[in-house]
Amino acid sequence: MKTLLDHVLRGFGQMFVCNNRGTGLCVLIGLFILSPQSALLALLGASVISWAAMRLAKDAEILKTGLFSVNGALLGAVWMAFPQMPLWAQITATVLGAVLMAKVFVSMAERMHRKRSPYVLFSLPYVAAAWVAILTLMAAGVHDAELTRGWRALLANDLDKAEQHFLQTEVHTDEAEASRCAGLGWSLFRRGDQIGAQQAFSRVLTLETGVADAYDGLGWSRFRENRIEDAEMAFRRAVALDGFFADSWDGLGWCALAAHKPAEARRHFTMAVLCAPLFADAWQGLAMTLDDGMPKQSAMAMSSFLSRQLSLSAQFTSSRVLLCWLWFFLGILWHSRTSAAMALMGVSMCLVGSKWLPGFGDASLAMNIVAMFVALGGHYLRLNARSIVWMLLLAVAMAWAHPWLSDQLLATGLLPLCLPFNTALLLSLAVMRRDRVPVEWAVCSPAEIRVFFAQKEVAEACWAKLRKSDAEKSSVHRPAACSLWQANHVIRPTTRNA
Repeated sequence: MKTLLDHVLRGFGQMFVCNNRGTGLCVLIGLFILSPQSALLALLGASVISWAAMRLAKDAEILKTGLFSVNGALLGAVWMAFPQMPLWAQITATVLGAVLMAKVFVSMAERMHRKRSPYVLFSLPYVAAAWVAILTLMAAGVHDAELTRGWRALLANDLDKAEQHFLQTEVHTDEAEASRCAGLGWSLFRRGDQIGAQQAFSRVLTLETGVADAYDGLGWSRFRENRIEDAEMAFRRAVALDGFFADSWDGLGWCALAAHKPAEARRHFTMAVLCAPLFADAWQGLAMTLDDGMPKQSAMAMSSFLSRQLSLSAQFTSSRVLLCWLWFFLGILWHSRTSAAMALMGVSMCLVGSKWLPGFGDASLAMNIVAMFVALGGHYLRLNARSIVWMLLLAVAMAWAHPWLSDQLLATGLLPLCLPFNTALLLSLAVMRRDRVPVEWAVCSPAEIRVFFAQKEVAEACWAKLRKSDAEKSSVHRPAACSLWQANHVIRPTTRNA
């Protein structure tokens, strides 16, 4: 049991290329904050694939990398992007996918380890398993590609395409029908068809009574019709179901303002800001409840800044998501300060790049870019000026190609997942041969790798001086003590993760 737990935690750490149990624990805590159900599914996938790998593997050393359990954890967490799929389908796909990955991945990894391959599959098995599971569920009628396309179009504010996809969706489960009606409701709401939107949201609630998003949609639709009391009732049901629902707290604030209750409105807007600190509309409402002075001016300035700099989807980033990312960062920092600095560089690249290349603004691509910066910033490549320039070029290429790749995969109802990261990693190992870190040591921290290469360079410099000073002895066997030193520091470096 202790060994299984060790492998599972290392796998969660490898979500950010950190083969560290402490990092894995922080990542798991972050996932529980974000979504307890997704965290449990990820834990299930990591446990199943680790258990299967422990029984199939002949070389126990390859299990300590965490590269098996990370694939199971990612497979369990992927269903967060497909909430319209029933829970039984998510559990079944996670368990069967984890077992199948173990059967295929273990033998492949052992073969690559014996041949000392410089390449690593990392999470490619997860990508393949997730795609197979999604296509299988689509063939079984549990999921429809049109539903995924519709929500993507709605997020891009392309209402014509969104409605077309939602209307063409063929569903066979209540969860999928509820998701279709919710998407259609928001599309009609933005078009100004409040009666149609309310009918769609009401249909959602007849299928699933505990959907806070549907109550939120009903609230805003009624608010647009100036039905303040009905809107307030819907908003209160939404926040009762999800206390972090900033949009409904914001709606309660505007309802209170309309009812001339500024003190109550201030409380609601404050809750909205606490639940979503980047929400411009909540800051604006809060400013309207404050007396003239510096606090009101600051709130108005914050609202203006956020509305100009961030998209609406970015403004809805909840405190739960921010807390999750904080735990992720603490886990990376636990592993290595260098890795934490590279993660911050990746986040900064996405924030800056989103102003001139829309692909950087996609949250899923941001995860790929952050993982790539951590992986190539001292784990799989030596950290130097050349590797940093290479990472920046890769990030730009990934952001440029991401919209096209997403469109191509959405045609079949699939998502890129972490394919961009894996492609960038394999390309880097193929191109950057001079700076490549041997795969046996890629599970160390960047600091340990720097120490190893420093020792190696010192040893090579010493032998170069000896050969130059005594050419006659250049062909003589090296002393046993020197051979022993090389065996410990060059051929088999000691790592704390081994």
